[in-house]
Amino acid sequence: MRYIKQVDGRIIEYSGRTMRPAYYRENGWLGYTGHLPLGRLDIVDGAVVERPAPEPPPRVFSKLAILEELEKIGLRTLFEGAVAASEHAWRWAAANEINEDYEGVSELLDRLRPAIRQSGADPDELLDRCVIGGAL
Repeated sequence: MRYIKQVDGRIIEYSGRTMRPAYYRENGWLGYTGHLPLGRLDIVDGAVVERPAPEPPPRVFSKLAILEELEKIGLRTLFEGAVAASEHAWRWAAANEINEDYEGVSELLDRLRPAIRQSGADPDELLDRCVIGGAL
């Protein structure tokens, strides 16, 4: 059992020696049996509340890694044609890396998903290999 309370708007955890249950109640500590970090806990109406996990940040892809992966399965030329025909071609040309939230990028990648599947590759695994800081 962990004991937490809110002090000056922050959630803190009791770190002293083990005390009787009455001590915790009398001093405003609330019992918590979960395993979430303090940053995911809140106290609402005298009860510990687990907050949902934050949304993961958008992935950032290496353009070179995308093109190399597409080259391996014979789709680089098809993708470059789709990029050239897109109204967002300038974004692709100007960027060193591609954020999956960039306007037009997700649409380009989504258009290519059926061809990637048809080649026998998994589109999500292919893109995961292109994430900067991931397994390139």
